[in-house]
Amino acid sequence: MEGKGRITVETSSSIFSFLNAVGVKTAFVGRDNNTDNSFVAKHCEMIPIELVIRRIATGTFLNLNPDISEGFRFISPVVEIHIKDDTNHDPLWSIEKLIEQKFVINGLLVDQKVVDKILKLSKLVYEILERVWHSIDYQ
Repeated sequence: MEGKGRITVETSSSIFSFLNAVGVKTAFVGRDNNTDNSFVAKHCEMIPIELVIRRIATGTFLNLNPDISEGFRFISPVVEIHIKDDTNHDPLWSIEKLIEQKFVINGLLVDQKVVDKILKLSKLVYEILERVWHSIDYQ
């Protein structure tokens, strides 16, 4: 889609700027003045996980939980942890399996305490953005 990169960068930059403004630290520094398709961020070493946070039962969640109806609204956001592994389509992991891997990122062991912080911050960011989107009638 023509212009997708610019739209994605504009959206991401707006979200990261907002999060920084409300006190949620991110690696976002600012827009790249030399191009419409990138922004500047601090160098980070990534924990190779992807968190999917949902308020509504939909998508792949339904495949894993066939007993829950599409559109079911969760009282608290549901968090899925996926390991970044393109070859295996980013498989779902448990908290226990993540901790068992003993990832060390920038000298920090990803243990129960770190995972708890990640989950707490992720849910906070989700709830902040959920309220922002809801204020303009989006989910």
